[in-house]
Amino acid sequence: CSSRLERLDVGKNCVGDDGLAKLGQSLVRCPKLTTLNLFKCCLTASCAPVICDVITNCQLLNNLTLGGNDFRNSGLAMLQSGLCSRPGQLHMLDLSRCNLTSGCAVTLSAVLESQQRSLRTLWIHSNSIGDDGLLAMATSLGHCCSLEHFSLARNRLMPLSIRTITGMFQHWTRMKKLYLDDQQCLDADSEAAELDNVDVTVKKGFIAALTACAGLELLWISKSWVSDPGGEQLDGLARPGLEVHAGR
Repeated sequence: CSSRLERLDVGKNCVGDDGLAKLGQSLVRCPKLTTLNLFKCCLTASCAPVICDVITNCQLLNNLTLGGNDFRNSGLAMLQSGLCSRPGQLHMLDLSRCNLTSGCAVTLSAVLESQQRSLRTLWIHSNSIGDDGLLAMATSLGHCCSLEHFSLARNRLMPLSIRTITGMFQHWTRMKKLYLDDQQCLDADSEAAELDNVDVTVKKGFIAALTACAGLELLWISKSWVSDPGGEQLDGLARPGLEVHAGR
């Protein structure tokens, strides 16, 4: 591995666990590596020790893409030591589409706590973290005060999670792009019943917290989260400089 290598992108190649083990032997000798993209590389929990070694040895590594791999909760638990080995160093972490569930919340909370002052971009969309998982990691996630880009889309969140997310906005003063859309947790009848438990006051509080994020530029949101019982969008969401997309 070149001592001058700063970025390595092998995303969307089926590197596999064995391939990464071989690659890792070289990567640990790349002191200037800052960015590593392993998106959708056919990886599993078995390669977690290799990734941990790379994170630990590459002291400048601050952008890490691990999304699209079948790590699951067990893999994330094995990655924890590496992800927490250099507190306050990661700027971007992608754990999207890793088959994570609510059971990953404790591990993910520990990672967020170690990186809460530095993490600017966090992708955890397209998992199944759910309401219980979000609630369990709410404090750690809320204290990520440097977050600028965050995606929690497609995580099977019910409308009641509005309350949990609302409490985080007071810390997210730097947020620019936020994705909370397409939760796909309920059929139409079940969603209607669930929404009956979320009164308009709660939704208005959620919208007020959103609009208070002065730097927010882009928002993707489930339409049902910001509409009244009749389906009409509540007032206050739109403002100059904020682009809003309301999905399902």
